Amino acid sequence: MKISKPELIRKINRKLVLDVIRKNPLCTKSYISKKLGCSRQTVSIIVSNLNDEGLVLKNGIGESTKEGGKKPALVEFNPKAGYIIGSMLGRSSIGAILTDLNANIIVEKAIPNSIESGHKAIISNMVKLFEEIIKESEIEKKKLLGVGIGVQGIVSPNDGIVVALPHYPDWINIPLVNIIKDELGCEVFIDNENRMRGYGEKWFGLAVNTDDFLTIYAKEGLGAGVFINGKCVMGRNFLSGEIGHIRLDADGPDCVCGNKGCFESLVNVARIRQIFNEKSGLDEFRDSLLVKKFKDNNLEIMIEELFDYFYKGDNLAKLIVDEISYWFGIGISVISSVIDPGLIIIHGPYSFGGDYFKKKVIENAEKNFLLNISKEVNIVYSKLEKKAVLIGSASIVLEKVL
Repeated sequence: MKISKPELIRKINRKLVLDVIRKNPLCTKSYISKKLGCSRQTVSIIVSNLNDEGLVLKNGIGESTKEGGKKPALVEFNPKAGYIIGSMLGRSSIGAILTDLNANIIVEKAIPNSIESGHKAIISNMVKLFEEIIKESEIEKKKLLGVGIGVQGIVSPNDGIVVALPHYPDWINIPLVNIIKDELGCEVFIDNENRMRGYGEKWFGLAVNTDDFLTIYAKEGLGAGVFINGKCVMGRNFLSGEIGHIRLDADGPDCVCGNKGCFESLVNVARIRQIFNEKSGLDEFRDSLLVKKFKDNNLEIMIEELFDYFYKGDNLAKLIVDEISYWFGIGISVISSVIDPGLIIIHGPYSFGGDYFKKKVIENAEKNFLLNISKEVNIVYSKLEKKAVLIGSASIVLEKVL
């Protein structure tokens, strides 16, 4: 359905007004008008409509201006106007939360998942999980604004189709949105887990006031969520954010994609274990606590353990951290040269790296830019932690529905 220009303008203005109210508790129509540079009449009409929808409430009276006159009404966002489900389809579990419109979690549940079950059984279990948390929350089902689902694979969000999930052999072109929508009777949105992290940061995280930013998650793999001008970038083939296979070192370690020296293969947990194998037998590391702990089973080394031993002063842990931070910085410099984000938010276990790791990554990134070009790389660690995808999956509903 084609939207007329006046209708499109009304939708944009509505979203802008609601965004100001949401971010500025107890504000006035006059404040909104000045903030957005639009007429008081336009703001009054929009606020009145939002009030009718229950999204905005009147809450007291503000101070009159120096010139006197009628004291203005104060308005605020109503997070109880509706509810959202955010979820994540993982390899070993399906997690879900039910939140209000401020991402306050009301119910949280998770169930085991088996990739051998096949997509029909998994989707059936997913629907049951959603129905359980709706029942447990005791909300009216009509107040459920929608469901967001994050997945570990390639999706076509506009069509609501899961194109492919690498670890699920029978998940090829599955119309997940329509299936869930038919079962629950509400709006449903899907996207890749990395982009979901970006939505979470945009709505409730460190990117609330940033339009151009990047989220990075690294563990076994490496992926990103890219947001430019406040919008999520998906790409023609919905592959935006697949930064793990940018080739950084032609002589580097083998990557699962078949190439050598991909960004992912230089910084993931497998690379940490490789470096450990290469260096742990050297005399200079014979007193290393890291070696003594993991010499019989390096597969137990996780990123968190690496940083734990690093901050205890272990010399092999420091060597590994310096190696990983070098390639992390090189990879970020390449990405920054292309999209120039104002903020880079690191998710996952590398957030345990602390100030030292972040500083080394920034130093290595800034060294790799063009000479005589001043470039500041702004890197922070996410505060959404393990709930980032769930919060992001709830946030995408707000992005699409409000």
